[in-house]
Amino acid sequence: MLGENLGVCMYGLCLGEQPEAGLDGVAGGKLEYFRFGEFWALVETGLDLGSLQNLKEESWIELALGYGRVQSHIFIKVKSMLPWSLRSAFFERMASLEQFLQAAEENFLTKLQGLEGWAEYSLVARFEQVEESFGEERLKGRAYFQLRKQEFERQQQIGLQAKVIVELVQAEVGRVGWEEPRLGEQLRASVLLRVEELTQTKERLRYWQGLNPGWKVELGEALPPYSFV
Repeated sequence: MLGENLGVCMYGLCLGEQPEAGLDGVAGGKLEYFRFGEFWALVETGLDLGSLQNLKEESWIELALGYGRVQSHIFIKVKSMLPWSLRSAFFERMASLEQFLQAAEENFLTKLQGLEGWAEYSLVARFEQVEESFGEERLKGRAYFQLRKQEFERQQQIGLQAKVIVELVQAEVGRVGWEEPRLGEQLRASVLLRVEELTQTKERLRYWQGLNPGWKVELGEALPPYSFV
């Protein structure tokens, strides 16, 4: 039994061949692979959980970023992965983790099998048409109201086109989680997509953009399915 008397941190559960060893942990411990039935867990062992509780916020942010990088590195090397959330990743001892996995072994295996071949991607849609500049003399009387009408109609058109993007995305991907757009964005989402269909989906999005000048719809890099587990 690994690290029986020390704390552990679980990064995720995986199906497939065990990747190469040698990765460093992000919390001061050693990364090890723990086989459990048909899947295995990637854990960081030998942790002093007491000292981790005293970390400052900046150190926690750095730890969380490193934690995500390790998960992404492993994800591209396995058939399927259930990434763990850092806030629930720590166990007082290896025996506690073993008990936790044993209690839900069948459920974890079903999820892993269902996610095989799928990845999460961030999707962002922006409308980037250059704004026209009008002199002060143009913003009076009838010209002003005409300008406001044109702007209203333009915003309506953007809204209608955004709805088409929503429909297109929902038809293309397995699952989608819509999020609050950031500044300069019309749409933002996390999507679950088969890796083998990524190229085809990007081509369809590019085709739609060609028909609708001003729009830019982008898919990010493949990530573990954080939003869909």
